[in-house]
Amino acid sequence: MSFPLYSTALANAVVFCVQGATERLLQETDLCRDRPRVSGFIAGCVAGLVQSPLVCTVDLVKIQRQVQFSAGGSSSSALGPAGLMRQRVAALGVGQGCFQGLALEYIFSSSARFGSQD
Repeated sequence: MSFPLYSTALANAVVFCVQGATERLLQETDLCRDRPRVSGFIAGCVAGLVQSPLVCTVDLVKIQRQVQFSAGGSSSSALGPAGLMRQRVAALGVGQGCFQGLALEYIFSSSARFGSQD
């Protein structure tokens, strides 16, 4: 299962890119030039908000695959990540199928995970 490995690399790339760009923007606009901790906090919160839809979708797929394999299904009949997403979107629609739990992920990613890092 290479899906979790690739998705984690993509999520980390998004986080570091957005956080760095936000910190540079805050430094250029004099909003937080003298307060590096505040700019780090704000940049971390923005990075968490931007990466939340990706992380939410990836976590849904990972959980569905874990349930699929723990239910005793054979690996030959198991759906891959793309098949699972197609099945979820067909059954629940795009909003619920791809972004179930996104509001809680926004709260967690913007405050607890990145707002506390310095």
